[in-house]
Amino acid sequence: MRKTGKRVRFGSGSVPVYRGDWEPAPEALCRQSYWKTYELKPGQSWFDLPMATGGKQVEAYAMDELGRAVPVGAMVAGDLKSSGATDVAFVALWTGGVVLLDENLVCIVRAKARSPSRPQIGSPAGNALWQIVNKVGRTPQGLRGFPDVLALFPGGRIVFREIKRRRKDRIRPNQHEAADRLREVFGSRARLAIVEWA
Repeated sequence: MRKTGKRVRFGSGSVPVYRGDWEPAPEALCRQSYWKTYELKPGQSWFDLPMATGGKQVEAYAMDELGRAVPVGAMVAGDLKSSGATDVAFVALWTGGVVLLDENLVCIVRAKARSPSRPQIGSPAGNALWQIVNKVGRTPQGLRGFPDVLALFPGGRIVFREIKRRRKDRIRPNQHEAADRLREVFGSRARLAIVEWA
């Protein structure tokens, strides 16, 4: 990931834009499959999930260094980890709850919407990251629009990254609202940015 020098509005503030030059997975794979991330439990790998085919859910994947199609959030999380983050996760939200996966695509937290105070946590990193997600989740607006990736850095910095396909995606209104909510909850510790790719 590299900084582009460009800035965009994200909520009421201006944030830097990073560019990820990951190769997109073949379009046919992205359109025909969706890995059921929401079924993961702590310690389970994304690669062990059943694949839903032919449904309405689609996701754009990138090719990792081993030639596997993976969520772009894992690529961003890996880059943040190699840049010095102590703990990283990409976030999968669905109406039933939230799952946090580390840069190796292993589930570290699973929480159901019905019982967010009793998450299943699989690692110390999961616990630290869950504290951040849960703090935002307890606000009146909850996790609507929460960014795709979060990371903790030494000194208490909390990095949030929203991933967008270049020339295909736009920041949605609930994502602008979430950006302001993160600034309100975490103050100067919150570092937000957009990551564009393919």
